[in-house]
Amino acid sequence: MGSATKLINTTNQIDNAQVVQAGYGHKSIRMKHDGKEIGFATTTYSHHQTDEVKEYAAERITLLMMLAKGMTNEQIMLQVAKKK
Repeated sequence: MGSATKLINTTNQIDNAQVVQAGYGHKSIRMKHDGKEIGFATTTYSHHQTDEVKEYAAERITLLMMLAKGMTNEQIMLQVAKKK
């Protein structure tokens, strides 16, 4: 698939994404785009974690994405630096 046909092709789409926890065992994080859920991240292949911990980690990623919505990575890094 060429980059022109990819649905997610700008960092701004990630910065402002609406995300949901989904998939088998709620171990995936998906972005909503044009009425579709598109894979963003997963903890499914974290084989050294229990299923409970995989689901917890996916929830944490989802919550952090919601908390950081509208922020660029640079803005997030500045906030992280303030916490050190």
